[in-house]
Amino acid sequence: MVEGSAGGFAMQTENGPSAANLHYLRITSTAGTYGVSNEGYRGIGIRKDARYTVRLLARRAGGGPSSLRVEFENVRNQPLGGTTIDGLSTEWKRVTGTITAETTELHALVRVLTGGPGAIDVDMVSVFPAETWANRENGLRPDLVQLLKDLHPGFLRFPGGCIVE
Repeated sequence: MVEGSAGGFAMQTENGPSAANLHYLRITSTAGTYGVSNEGYRGIGIRKDARYTVRLLARRAGGGPSSLRVEFENVRNQPLGGTTIDGLSTEWKRVTGTITAETTELHALVRVLTGGPGAIDVDMVSVFPAETWANRENGLRPDLVQLLKDLHPGFLRFPGGCIVE
């Protein structure tokens, strides 16, 4: 965590992002820029100078900060690139940003930090490579799709299915 920061986090269900999605995370900072981190599935591989798109639902809780920060960090809690997202209001809003990785790291983590003391609510956090096949939002890795395309298959079913079908 960020040195000199203090706070806590808890799952909430009061006035969630939608009737179908009531659960979200409240991050509360009592000192500095407090936050949470997630390692993904066995770490998140990032490449130096590659861009990554951040998307999430967020709002400020009460008089909480009007900004948040999303960063990559290594296992020693050192930042590896990040983006600050401004303009949070007390209403749920889909916000986006772009992170450029400062180094290559095979096992990075993603952390979401408050913009200062107070509370923010976050949900549906997604960090995705900006470069995808055919520039499709949340698309597939271009190198993998090119390998499949070069096989010249008669058909391709993705993401797959059951052999019984």
